[in-house]
This record gives sequence, C-alpha cells and structure tokens, in this order.
Amino acid sequence: MSYYCNVPAWSHSGALGPEHWHEHFPAAKGDLQSPIALYSDSPVKACDLQLNGYNSATELTAVNMGSTVYFTNDCAKMANPPIYVNGVHGWWEKYSFNHFHMHWGETSADGSEHTIDDKRFPMELHLVHCLGNLSLAQACNRPKGLAVLGFMYKITHEDNPAYTPLLDAIKHVKYKGEEKQVQEGESLSLASLLPSSLDSGYFYYSGSLTTPPCSEVVQWMVFSDPISISEKQISIFRTLHRCSGHGCVENMSGNWRPLQPLKGRDVFQSKKVNAQLNKEPY
Repeated sequence: MSYYCNVPAWSHSGALGPEHWHEHFPAAKGDLQSPIALYSDSPVKACDLQLNGYNSATELTAVNMGSTVYFTNDCAKMANPPIYVNGVHGWWEKYSFNHFHMHWGETSADGSEHTIDDKRFPMELHLVHCLGNLSLAQACNRPKGLAVLGFMYKITHEDNPAYTPLLDAIKHVKYKGEEKQVQEGESLSLASLLPSSLDSGYFYYSGSLTTPPCSEVVQWMVFSDPISISEKQISIFRTLHRCSGHGCVENMSGNWRPLQPLKGRDVFQSKKVNAQLNKEPY
C-alpha cells in the first residue's frame, strides 16, 4: 500500500527493492510490518465492522502512481463523506474512504501481499480509509491513522463485468503520472467490486504500509472471500509501467512486498460485517 509522498527512490526489485528499504526507511525493520501470513486457525474475536455508503454511486479517477494504480474520488474533501467504515478493530471512530489500489504478479502464480493458509493469490485489492477527515498524508503520520480492507482475487473463466469500466480507464494510464476518469455513471459503486458474499469474515491485525515509508499506522482487515476476475482482465494490469514517457519499458508487475515477521502480534478473525452490498451474485 503506497501513498502520495515525496520519498527517496525505491522499487519492488533490484538494488532499491524490499530487502534494502530499511536503509532509507527505518520503519521497514519495525515490529508491526505488513504484509503477514494469515491462518484460518487464528482465534475468533468478534468485531462488528460497519461498511457505510458502499452502495453509493461514486466517480473515480485512475492515476498511475508508478508503483500501482490508484482509483480516487473527492470523498476526503467533504465535511461528511458518504463512504466510510467504523467498528474497526472494535474502535468506533469513522474512517473515510480515500482510494483503492491493487498489487499483482508477473503471472497469476503470485501477486497478493498477504497469504491465507500459505496460499498466495494472483492479485490483492486494498481499500484505504483515513481516520476522520484526515488527508492521506496526515493519516500516514497518525497512530491508527489508516484502516485498510484487503481482498484477494481468484481467476475464473468468465470476465467480471463490474471491472470493465476500471480496466477501460487503466488502458489510458499506461505511464506514471497519467490520469483518466472512470466512465460508468450511477452503477459504479465499491460494493459492485467486492465478492457477492462476505460470510467467511476477515482477519484483523495492526500493521503498516506495505510500501515505503512503511509507516506502522494501519489497522488491517483482510477478507477470506475472494473476488472473481478472468485471466484476460488481470493481464490488463500487467500492461502498466513504473515510469513516465513512452520510452519507459519498466513494467509495474510484481509490485508486492514479501511477507514480514509477525513478531508476537495478535491476529484475530471475525465474521461480523454489517454491509448492505445489494448486488447481484457473480
């Protein structure tokens, strides 16, 4: 998970890759780093997570950040943002939706940052929410400043039609710094991008950003039910590039961080999710 910030150069491979991040970002060697390995035998401790406004139509803009593609809207600029979560880790403060992004592999053999029961998935979605009405930069410097919902993807034979407008926008942001508004109208909501059921619940733990500066400010909730996507659809993500200009040949794929040590942290599971998704099963 990355964010808008002027930080020294880094990468997901080579001399600037994850094994060297701590040289410029000391937090990367901290005790609360993400991602981690998650296991279905983790203790159950119910938290009543509330997803609010996920059915709301929202206008999104795709932005190539060089490390991933952000899908942003103007919710964070509103006094009372319509899309937010509360009940995060049992804490009833409101976290306002800021953006979502993905991490994926060079092939569908890997790509997710977290693993579940030692399984790595082809892609992982991060829905990023900021505490109160903080900006993303402010939240990244505040204890418990971010709440992130993580979802895995599974490959299916059929396309997932909900992702068509996002993929159409991605085709216009091949290079770093390029932006394109997602065109879909009233039918585009965050709920439409999620699994048809969240009945399997989620894991939750305290962790960090998964990209520099790796700040330990994230309340993570990683869901067990995966999102369906076809191989043809996920291949569109692999056309994105890390640098700007049409001379850039550095591909963005493989933009996931290796697993980090748990270092004694508690990881819990909960099945309590209050989310009126109101969507057709896919």
